[in-house]
Amino acid sequence: MKKHINFLEKRSFGESLGLPFYFLKQEFAPFMGALLKYAAPFLVLSMIGFSYFSLSISRATFEVGVMPNQLFSLGLVGLFLALGYLFTFLITNSYITLYMKKGKGNFTQSDVLKLGLSRLFPFAMLLIIVQSLVMLGTWLFVLPGIYILVTLSFVPIVFFYEELGIFASIKISFERIKTRWFNVFGIFLVFGFIIGLFNLFAALPAYILWFMLIVGDAGTSNIIILILMFTLLEYFLVYLLGLALTQILSASLYFSIRAEQEGDNLFEKIKEINAEDNKIEEPENKDYSEYDNHDTNHDDYNRFAPKDEEHNRFKDFDGKY
Repeated sequence: MKKHINFLEKRSFGESLGLPFYFLKQEFAPFMGALLKYAAPFLVLSMIGFSYFSLSISRATFEVGVMPNQLFSLGLVGLFLALGYLFTFLITNSYITLYMKKGKGNFTQSDVLKLGLSRLFPFAMLLIIVQSLVMLGTWLFVLPGIYILVTLSFVPIVFFYEELGIFASIKISFERIKTRWFNVFGIFLVFGFIIGLFNLFAALPAYILWFMLIVGDAGTSNIIILILMFTLLEYFLVYLLGLALTQILSASLYFSIRAEQEGDNLFEKIKEINAEDNKIEEPENKDYSEYDNHDTNHDDYNRFAPKDEEHNRFKDFDGKY
């Protein structure tokens, strides 16, 4: 039986990079099943619309102009792509949240969808705000956009796991990452390069087929079918698997930093508790003067005082003990 992955622990650079792939390997069937069931249909529809739009364009199009049906298909592509993007984020972060709170194998795909839908609209607003900030920063001088993108990368998992609002999630993400920004940026950079290689190999056959279609027989139906197949594979890897793995990495980094920061605070709290426990409480001052006169009528004296015959046995001849 595979071991439950503990996200709430500090990880090294290599461990952080490897965790998304290990998590995917462990949870491949239920996790990918949820993604294929709830997020992939939107990506398939966007792929179909994109393929229709691409195949409908010809040289005459640029001379006559874009036809209304082409604009409509392009609009559908954008709509379904946005929904696929949203539900990939939604399902991935809901799955990780349930995995951490309920444990491996203690929830169903329906539970994942239920949790996601319960926070769908505020989460959609959150993504719109984040993407708007990133686009604004990129439009200004590019570098601010990169900074904002990395800084707000923890927002989705904070929103779901910590059960916070939109602006509280943004604040927590900023506070967690501000002292580890360059480390997180470096990990995302290497991880993006790895995912990019996979995407390049997945897209290469489609580009070759497109070239063959342009220079060869444009009516070859077999090539068109192959283009659709490889385009679907590219969409699957880029927008589904790539986004999901990136979200798993974000969750791993967030909880690693949280464990490190709260671990330091916890150590300080433990030291304070131990210091308090080591303090010996002074007993309350009690007045024992009432026993000094050896009042023989006092109950405590009569209880503990020796009897006369025992009392005399310990006297010496001088009358002293």
